[in-house]
Amino acid sequence: MAGRFLIMVRAVKHLFPTKADEIHADWQWQLRHQIRETSSLLEHPRLQHARIQQRLRLALEADRSLARSFRFALTPYYLSLINPDENGHCPVLEQILPAPDELDASIYADPDPLAEERHMPVRGLTHRYPDRVLWYTSHHCAVYCRFCLRKRK
Repeated sequence: MAGRFLIMVRAVKHLFPTKADEIHADWQWQLRHQIRETSSLLEHPRLQHARIQQRLRLALEADRSLARSFRFALTPYYLSLINPDENGHCPVLEQILPAPDELDASIYADPDPLAEERHMPVRGLTHRYPDRVLWYTSHHCAVYCRFCLRKRK
């Protein structure tokens, strides 16, 4: 566990060099310093590849036109994991940056596309299948992934 802690501290330290190691590993500090706007990523040194800049600008336009249909957030630690190759590809970045197809406003016309509300016997519990349930302990997340079912909440 100590090895993982040191890797995380080193990864975040280059983004916030004046902070103590204990702060970098503190989940509350990470949440307080979340990046919540795609515009904040435009100036990040690792994200200057033309392909990434184009996707960021498309995401910014979508933020305005979709009136925030889904949330965007990532922690400094998650940002430190983004390391695109020479073609601008990064699997970590792909998890948070909307794909061009995802920016089509018409796909968000149905407020409950998976019929979660219809299968919710009590608030916070979806019972779609006879042998399992989804229990939502929170709709707040440190990083909002593009594939997450919670992005509509």
